[in-house]
Amino acid sequence: MKPALDDKIHRLLNERLKALEVHFDADLLTYFGPFEGGENFFLKIVEDLANDETKKDKIYIVLTTGGGSANVVERFVNILRKHYVEVNFIVPTPTVLALSFV
Repeated sequence: MKPALDDKIHRLLNERLKALEVHFDADLLTYFGPFEGGENFFLKIVEDLANDETKKDKIYIVLTTGGGSANVVERFVNILRKHYVEVNFIVPTPTVLALSFV
């Protein structure tokens, strides 16, 4: 059983993320972690979003990362561009990223 506080935090985060989706009229994805592989997992998440009947033409990614491999960043961006006309990033904290690939 999860503690009540965990459930409350989870609900609040989901409410805020949903509000951002409505505000931007876009799909929303959060990414927290390094770019050191994980392309197959990322691909599955993006394909699940892309196959949803409510899919939008644009996506916003709330991005928090300490950096990683430029090759992995390029593969992530290619996955996003395949499924979305417009790709945007929200960077809430100082982040190290090979932004030239975006």
